[in-house]
Amino acid sequence: HDDLYTKAECRVKLNQFFTQVKPSNFSILHEGKSNTGLEYVIGTLSTESGDYRVSFYLKDEGNGERVQQLMIDKE
Repeated sequence: HDDLYTKAECRVKLNQFFTQVKPSNFSILHEGKSNTGLEYVIGTLSTESGDYRVSFYLKDEGNGERVQQLMIDKE
């Protein structure tokens, strides 16, 4: 589902996703900082139903980091 979600909607969507696919491993492929200053991580999520490419961007909020963008794509 490609859309913008509130924090509460994200929790529901992620809960549904992880209920359907059971993760067994996550390995980081790349991590760094974008030109806009966001930290990012790209990795592979291994599950019972196959692998997913996961990428997320984190924004520094001063008192911690906040997920700015999360993408999970079936490989």
